Amino acid sequence: MLNELNISPNPAISGSEFKINVNLSHKGKLMFYIKNITRKKVCAETIGVFKEGSHEITCKLPEGLYPGIYYFILNHSDGGQATHRLLVNLN
Repeated sequence: MLNELNISPNPAISGSEFKINVNLSHKGKLMFYIKNITRKKVCAETIGVFKEGSHEITCKLPEGLYPGIYYFILNHSDGGQATHRLLVNLN
């Protein structure tokens, strides 16, 4: 289960690294999706298996994302899900 989700920097830049801060109530596999404003999936990535507790995970946004509002969706293998709004800016 996902207890807390934060993303930084937010806004981010296409192709740049960003950090996910998440608190897990138990061990599980994490995967994220990024969807655009029309809810079309523009990215999907399996992050890995993490134990219970707080984690800071570094990921990279895909190149070529247009500036705008996106939805970052983090899924836990137990079925838990957390969504965070992600803004993407130009360089």
